[in-house]
Amino acid sequence: MVFAQLYLRWLRWSWERQQVCLRTRLLEHDDFAWSLDGESASRRLRFIAGVDISFFSNEQDPDDQRACSALVVYELDASNNLTVVWEDHEFIYMTEPYIAGFLAFREIPHLRSLLGRLRQARPEIMPDVILVDGNGVLHPKGFGCASHFGVVCNMVCIGVAKNLHVVDGLDRNDIRQRVETAGQGGHVLLTGASGRTWGAALLPDPPNKAALGRAAKEANAKNPIFVSVGHRISLETSLRVANLCCTSRREPEPTRAADMHSRELVRQAKSLRTVSDLVGAVNAEVTGLKKFEARGQKTLGCELGRISDAEVSGLKKALQDARSVMTDKELLKPANRLLQVLESTQPPDLAKLEALCSEALTRMAPALGPPQRIPRSGPSAAVVFCVAFGALGLGVVMARLRRRA
Repeated sequence: MVFAQLYLRWLRWSWERQQVCLRTRLLEHDDFAWSLDGESASRRLRFIAGVDISFFSNEQDPDDQRACSALVVYELDASNNLTVVWEDHEFIYMTEPYIAGFLAFREIPHLRSLLGRLRQARPEIMPDVILVDGNGVLHPKGFGCASHFGVVCNMVCIGVAKNLHVVDGLDRNDIRQRVETAGQGGHVLLTGASGRTWGAALLPDPPNKAALGRAAKEANAKNPIFVSVGHRISLETSLRVANLCCTSRREPEPTRAADMHSRELVRQAKSLRTVSDLVGAVNAEVTGLKKFEARGQKTLGCELGRISDAEVSGLKKALQDARSVMTDKELLKPANRLLQVLESTQPPDLAKLEALCSEALTRMAPALGPPQRIPRSGPSAAVVFCVAFGALGLGVVMARLRRRA
């Protein structure tokens, strides 16, 4: 426990030094070759991206370190309509611990990986600006996830958060009252006690809100989003871009799409994992039955009936649950065929069952996400740190003993 605390203190110290170094490269003014109107620059804003990460952890398993990162790129046409031109995701492990104020060191490496994949696959649609579901300079150190992401990738970034990060004496109630006075389409600056402007609370007025229900319309009219500079862009331009992207709800469409995409993939992966585990259990039973058959034992019908009842009922329920959340129903077809064979009154062919199990597992594998626990191929970072720290201390003691001798 003591060694773990020492490791976290060392990690915090290391991250703080890196953060200070990166912050010296932060730009809070417009530094790009595009414009929103296409007249004051060489070209018009065209590609806008959104990034987000969704987690597998929940109240039942808060220690689950699996997550799904997502990147969605939109193309903006001359009529200010947004069209998806790229979607990508990656199932990941959050290998770094969470330390308040240093969330970027935990999440940004994974988002940077997605951006690198886009650069390799489709360099012609690299985003002109990236909206990050989080804060930029609206941060206790003035360097949140959006700023960190922008600096390390040298990209124009904007922080867009749904909740206010209170810094420098900002008052939630005062901000809410001022936002209500400003009304939809307006914004209020977030000026702290020090006099610094950290960002703005924006209450968008989406042009396509007519199709929303009453509850969604009321939420849009009351709850602002909090926009802050990420990197290489001014607050004024950040507000214009964020407002432009709020086409139907209060959240900008790129970050909303990335959030929905990653959440959907997590739900599907959890549901598919249950189906996969049950198919694997059936496959194990079939393998055992084939061994009985190889030995010449003739109780297969009895054994299969006894074993398969619980497996069939569990698989049937799992498939029903999976169908309700899956968008790609093709992934479930081999498992559905397996269920039909198991429910048949005819004596099943073990070779056919084994082939169906193998096909079902292969088809579902890409959408399962990682295993629930990360396999450790070596010592953890905390153990390595403790061993190194202990070796250093031992070296100091030995050196002093040599001097005395």
